[in-house]
Amino acid sequence: MSLLNPVLLPPRVKAYLSQGERFIKWDDETTIASPVILRVDPKGYYLYWTYQSKEMEFLDITSIRDTRFGKFAKMPKSQKLRDVFNMDFPDNSFLLKTLTVVSGPDMVDLTFHNFVSYKENVGKVWAEDILALVKHPLTANASRSTFLDKILVKLKMQLNSEGKIPVKNFFQMFPADRKRVEAALSACHLPKGKVSGSALPHPPVSLSPPESNLARNSGSGSRDDITAPAKSLESQSTLELLVTDTRHGGGARARG
Repeated sequence: MSLLNPVLLPPRVKAYLSQGERFIKWDDETTIASPVILRVDPKGYYLYWTYQSKEMEFLDITSIRDTRFGKFAKMPKSQKLRDVFNMDFPDNSFLLKTLTVVSGPDMVDLTFHNFVSYKENVGKVWAEDILALVKHPLTANASRSTFLDKILVKLKMQLNSEGKIPVKNFFQMFPADRKRVEAALSACHLPKGKVSGSALPHPPVSLSPPESNLARNSGSGSRDDITAPAKSLESQSTLELLVTDTRHGGGARARG
């Protein structure tokens, strides 16, 4: 083998994981069962699901501790949920459709995300392939550039109807210090969420066409709905500036 070839290849996400599958997500505490589409992003950074309302929830692949299916998956205790899935019928195939994803910061503080597929044996295949991504050596031992790429991927998956990134998503991504986030965005010539001194509301409205290199704050009028074009963040140096300022306390500075 040539020394130029990598010993470890990045984890490969199977096509069906990226395309998604319909599941029902249920919760024993709220006794709610909601239809969702479950997916893994093409780079294998996040497991995420989309509700019918288009709301999305993300689960970092590195936070997943286990995946379970069949008799090892969680079972609904609420009678309301048991009735929804017809679990008390003798010919019920619930065990062939279950999927439980276990996540948490350690092996003690765990959260159970429970899904039921519409077809049999789908949960088994998903459980095995998700766990394969979790156990890949490069998943837990990623490079610095990979963590920057993870931030970019998550931001670009949460676009508004016009294909722009709402500025509020930057503040949610880096909640520690809002002023440093604003300084970093300003240094990168991106909108920082304030026009005429007013705060950023919802929903966001685009200020510049997506083909421009950087979104600029025009400062005219009283609008305070701002977004940044997704293409503005393709440069790794932009994200480096954001991460440096918000996590290491460095002053904002423009990079070439």
